[in-house]
Parts: sequence; C-alpha cells; structure tokens
Amino acid sequence: MHHEIQTWLLILTLFFPRIGLILGYASNAIPANPFPFWADFFMALFLPRVLMLMYIVINQGFDGWFILHCIGLIIAWGFSILRVSK
Repeated sequence: MHHEIQTWLLILTLFFPRIGLILGYASNAIPANPFPFWADFFMALFLPRVLMLMYIVINQGFDGWFILHCIGLIIAWGFSILRVSK
C-alpha cells in the first residue's frame, strides 16, 4: 500500500502531533490505514507520535520520515521522563 503522505502533515506532526492529526482529519489528509476510527481516535489522543509512525510505515515504509519521527518520539518521551523524575 505505498501512498505518499502529504508533506505538510509529516512536518506538522513532527513538531505538534496532536494538532497535525486534528488538522489532517479536518482536511481529509489522513492516509489510508487498516485501523477502525475508534482506534485512530484514541491513539490520536493518547499516542499521537506512535500513530503517525504507524501511518508512515504502512504507507511509505521505513524511510527518512520514519527515522525523523522516531527521533522526535525519543526526544519527546525522553524530556517528559526527565521532567517527571525531577
């Protein structure tokens, strides 16, 4: 299923994943995926970076965008762990 995800969605979700996904749903830019809507909804609320990683893998495979989003996930989760542990 190799479909391109719109570049603006990839860039926006890299820095602001929830806002990017909301705008993606509003503009019908969410890529094709096998998940039911309720799964999309709850993952967008609680694990938006993981959801975007799954969209990238399903639609584009393991490419540069996947690596960038993995780095963003590690940085975001790392900073949140540091903030909680203080």
